[in-house]
Amino acid sequence: MVSGTLQSELGVSPDIRRKKPVTPPLIAPSEPSEIGDTFSLIARIYPSFPGLKPDELSFRLDELRTFAESDPEGFLFDLNARATPEERDAVLRIMGVGEEDIVSIQGFGEQQRLTQLVTDVFPEIESLEDFNRLIGTDFDSFLNTIQRGEVTLEKRQLLETMGLEPDEIESVLGIQRIVVELDGIRQQVTRTPDNSLYDTNGNWVGFYNWADGTVFNPYKAEGLGEKARASFVTGIGDVLSVSSGVALRLGYDDVASKLSTTASRLQRNAVPTTSADFQVSDLLNPEFYATKIVRTIPFALSLAPLAIGGFYAGAGLAASFGLGTIWTAITGGLTSAVLTRPLESALEAGGSYNDAIARGKTEEEARAEFDEVFRNNLTLVGADAFEIAIALAPTPKWVPNALLKDGLVRIARIGSKVIIVGLSEGGEEVYQDMIQRRARGEDWKLDPVSKEVFALGMIMGMGMGLGGSVITNIVNTSKENMTPEQLSEFGKSVSGFQEEGLTTEQAELKALDVVAQTPEGAQVVGEAVETVKQEPKEVTPAEVTPTEEVKPIPPPPTKEAFEAILQAELIKEGFIAPPT
Repeated sequence: MVSGTLQSELGVSPDIRRKKPVTPPLIAPSEPSEIGDTFSLIARIYPSFPGLKPDELSFRLDELRTFAESDPEGFLFDLNARATPEERDAVLRIMGVGEEDIVSIQGFGEQQRLTQLVTDVFPEIESLEDFNRLIGTDFDSFLNTIQRGEVTLEKRQLLETMGLEPDEIESVLGIQRIVVELDGIRQQVTRTPDNSLYDTNGNWVGFYNWADGTVFNPYKAEGLGEKARASFVTGIGDVLSVSSGVALRLGYDDVASKLSTTASRLQRNAVPTTSADFQVSDLLNPEFYATKIVRTIPFALSLAPLAIGGFYAGAGLAASFGLGTIWTAITGGLTSAVLTRPLESALEAGGSYNDAIARGKTEEEARAEFDEVFRNNLTLVGADAFEIAIALAPTPKWVPNALLKDGLVRIARIGSKVIIVGLSEGGEEVYQDMIQRRARGEDWKLDPVSKEVFALGMIMGMGMGLGGSVITNIVNTSKENMTPEQLSEFGKSVSGFQEEGLTTEQAELKALDVVAQTPEGAQVVGEAVETVKQEPKEVTPAEVTPTEEVKPIPPPPTKEAFEAILQAELIKEGFIAPPT
């Protein structure tokens, strides 16, 4: 009866989604000479059966037969999950299943094993038919999936079950054998598609550097250069990690899973920190900049395209309405802020979501933290506008000619921006830290963590100010190196863009794009970039002539003062009537 029931079920293609093993009733051994082997086999496969006695074996086997007859597929799934193929066949023989049926059941077991492996490697696939269809119609997608991430035992076993030879398996997995130098000795290692290297014992030894053929292990990073490189890669992982939190909050679980997997792989580049709590003296330690500061750069870079593009787009829009210079800059900054702030808020909130899950919070509680952090971070739009306008604004017109002549204008201009933008960004980071702690239900205090947050934000803000100055410097240096013909063409383009409503600085930036379309123009711009990169950050003149003091840039106005100034400017420009 058992044999026929199991055989009739073999033609059914089981759903590939793994079923939970079904725990059958208690079992016990029975009688004569083979009872020792039978008893130990059943006891080993079903360890949850208490009080197993030899005289109970027959009764327990009857219970197993009843289980097999009532739920053949469930019985086989459960047995295959508990036993090796040899143990499974032995149990079936004890239960009285014939050899022909056992051969058929062996095929069922292989099918079950294959479905389980497919599910492990391709979680989104629900049946063997879908898996066969993937291989037959989209083999590139199959390769991309199986080569993504680490080479796992399940991936190897799946390819073995599909009948591939060892060399074919390595080819499909994208594995290569290369020789590199490890600890001063050249030896063979295995390189996987994600550039990880493993020694002959399967131990991870680092990443392969294509540029020079060396091995890079962040845990053995020596020198500031290697530590900075590892920290930058880790920073990319940080961006992907918080992005996965955003994806989870929005319900894109598959995207979140892929982002999280990639992020964790990149974040293992993190250079171990040797210092304890942050101290002000860390600002004088080069390693602080090579690790902590460099790690924050990818986050800033992820916002840069929207910030820079939004600034010039918004400034051009303001110019088309005829607003004054200062309001053109403010409008440009606001446009950038409107574009970048939601993204930065989402990334900050995504980090809070991941942190909440890691602390054991429910998804509902994690979503609540995400929403609170996201909502409160959006209030920083005004701070972003001020920061971006200062960073990307052109040379102030009030800088004395003496500073221009002595080559100090760059210091005066960048210096003023650096101080203001830096403090603005540093204060913003502290505010974001307060938001996140409040969302976690913690009291905020100016502890070493908060001080480090402020320092990181301030230094990144300084970098933003320098970045904006670099943009305007490249334009000016390019103009100085143009041929008369290029300069003439450049001037015509500037005039054309000014007629469209752009300011001189905005028109020059767009005109430089036009010049760079030619090989000669591209060379001029490239040389300008190199020149700006090599410019000293400080210039000490041979003789300093007393000059008029540089007027400090005032702090950002309060909301009320800002509205009053805006109203006055709009009245001056004729957009609104004065109050009566």
